Amino acid sequence: MRAGKIIRLISSPARYGRNWLKWLIVLGRSAPPVGFAEILTGEHRHEEEPNSHPRPAHYVMSSLFLDHCYRYLTETPAENLHLVTGIITDGAFVLNEMVRLPNVRQAFAGASAGPAETGKGLLLMQEYGLRCGGLFHSHPGRGAQSTVPSGTDLRNQRTWEKAYPLIGAVFSQDGYVRFFASSGRPKVHVLGRKVSKIDENLYKIEFGLDQGIQVPGPSQV
Repeated sequence: MRAGKIIRLISSPARYGRNWLKWLIVLGRSAPPVGFAEILTGEHRHEEEPNSHPRPAHYVMSSLFLDHCYRYLTETPAENLHLVTGIITDGAFVLNEMVRLPNVRQAFAGASAGPAETGKGLLLMQEYGLRCGGLFHSHPGRGAQSTVPSGTDLRNQRTWEKAYPLIGAVFSQDGYVRFFASSGRPKVHVLGRKVSKIDENLYKIEFGLDQGIQVPGPSQV
């Protein structure tokens, strides 16, 4: 199996049970917020048509926030992941908060988080009235080609999109970032300096003389 090909955010039914995907979707559609334990025990019932949360017209973030995400995801050569949230205004999803999941299992062939870890992050967003807007992860390779999402990445993205209006992003070890959706190309705008736009959804983080500057990082779970 090619290194960097798989991100197993949604893990196998043998490990977490066949209803794990249903729990994810129900949690994303629950309003008012519902406890993750209620979903696990089957005590919550909430029926809603698929794709009830349409994708925003644009996704916006700052170059500094993107740099924070890159530095966190590439602290080690192994794959890593985190969720992203922010506010939706005038058709734009402004992504500005990284939500780190506890106990992420990291490996060169993939990174994974189980339902308990994922549920904690999603419930934190619900507590503040926010929605999940991004699923970001790293690949161990270098160069723009290493950021191409795998088939597994796209399948996972498709499942998440049933519950959340989010985009995916793949980071390389040397600062390339590719944004993607399960189908089509999302409109993403990165505002600020030190990030170059290479293609429609491909960016490159520029490295300069900032190594000695200590900038407070985003909040974390």
